[in-house]
Amino acid sequence: IVLILLILTLLLTYFHQKKKNKSANKTKSEFSKVFTKSWKPWQAGIAIGIIAMLAWLSSLPVGRNYPLGVTHGLNHTYHAIIDNNVKFIYEKPQPAKQIALDSSNQKSISNIQAIAKDEKPILEPTKLNVWLILLSIGLMLGAFVSGKMSGQTKLLPKEPSQTLIAILGGLLIGIGAAIGSGCVIGNILSGWAMLSVGTFVFGIATLLANWATTYFYLMGGKFK
Repeated sequence: IVLILLILTLLLTYFHQKKKNKSANKTKSEFSKVFTKSWKPWQAGIAIGIIAMLAWLSSLPVGRNYPLGVTHGLNHTYHAIIDNNVKFIYEKPQPAKQIALDSSNQKSISNIQAIAKDEKPILEPTKLNVWLILLSIGLMLGAFVSGKMSGQTKLLPKEPSQTLIAILGGLLIGIGAAIGSGCVIGNILSGWAMLSVGTFVFGIATLLANWATTYFYLMGGKFK
C-alpha cells in the first residue's frame, strides 16, 4: 500500500507540474489544491488515522500484529545497512514451538561441527522485517515529495550551532525511544487509540515538554 501511494504521488506530482507549466495563469482546480495546499491539523489527523489503520492491516501477513510505529523500522533499517549477519522476514513466521525446535537442532549441529573444526560457533542472524524497512523508507520519501508539492521543502545550509542542537536533539530522542520502548508515533498515536494509561501519561508529558522548549528556546521566553 505504501509503495502504491508513493507511485501515485510521484505521478500526480509529474502531471501537476506539467500542467502548471502549460497554464501558469489559470487558477488551480480543487483536486490539485488537495495535493499542493497545506492541510489543516484536523484534516491531517484524520488522514494519518486512516493510514495507520491500513498500515496495521497490511502488516498482519508478515506476522507484525501491533499498531503503527517508526522506531522499530529505523532500527531494522540501521541493522540492514551495518550488520552482515541478518535474515530478512517477508512472511508470517512458523509456530513458536516449531521454530524453537528447528533452530535448536540446527544451532546444535552447526556448533558441534564448528567445535570439531576448531572454528567459532555460528551466531544466529538478526531477523529484520522487510515491511518495517519499507515503511521507514516510504515515510521519508513521502514526506519529502509532499513538502515539495506544497512548496515547503527547501534544502538550505544551517549554522553550526543549529546543526549541533539538531544532533543533540536527535540523540535525546533516541535515548527516549529506547527507554520508552518506542517512538512518539507508537506511544501517542497508537497508544492513545488503544486507550493505554501509560501512553496517556507519556503523551501529556511530551506535549508539555514541547511547549516549554518552544517557549524558552524559539520564542525567547524567560522566567518572571
